[in-house]
Amino acid sequence: MKSIVIYSSLTGNTKQVAETIARVLPVDTPCVSMSKLPSDMASYELVFAGFWVDKGTANKEARDVLGTLHNPYIALFATAGVP
Repeated sequence: MKSIVIYSSLTGNTKQVAETIARVLPVDTPCVSMSKLPSDMASYELVFAGFWVDKGTANKEARDVLGTLHNPYIALFATAGVP
C-alpha cells in the first residue's frame, strides 16, 4: 500500500510526530509539509495527515488541504500545546 505522511506544524511538534510515524512505515514513505504536497497525492492509498489545533479545530492550512483529499484511507493526528 503506497503511503505518505503530511503535516502542518507551527512550532515543530506536529512535524516531530509526523516524522515518528514515517519511521515505522516502509523506508520509502515520504513525510512532507502540507505546504509542499506532491502533485500525485491521488496516487497514495493511505494518507497520514497531521495538524496543529487552532481554537479547537485544525489550523486553516490543514482544513484547506483536508478538504481536497479523496484517498481511500486517511488517518488524522493532531497536536495541541496548551499551558
